[in-house]
Amino acid sequence: MAAIGVHAFGLDVPGVELLFFAMILANPAFLYFFSFLFDKDDAGSLAIKMVYFLIGVVAPITVSILEIVNPDTKAVGQALRWVFYPIPVFSLCYGYISIS
Repeated sequence: MAAIGVHAFGLDVPGVELLFFAMILANPAFLYFFSFLFDKDDAGSLAIKMVYFLIGVVAPITVSILEIVNPDTKAVGQALRWVFYPIPVFSLCYGYISIS
């Protein structure tokens, strides 16, 4: 659905279909693993929403800024990027930012 939106609006984002396909495969496994950390469904649902907002929206922008702003912070941004890569929503958002 998102790939259709990219093409419908005429955005030039080559390879975005591969990012969305990887997200479709990786996200259920991540959510299954994450669900074992909580006893109640409500607590797990709230936690995953917070993780998706913080690591899916804030972290890719922060890492991108750290890599661009100053040569001293570039190493910090690259290290944080590898810390966040196992989380599928970060990989999707950072990949989209990197492509565009």
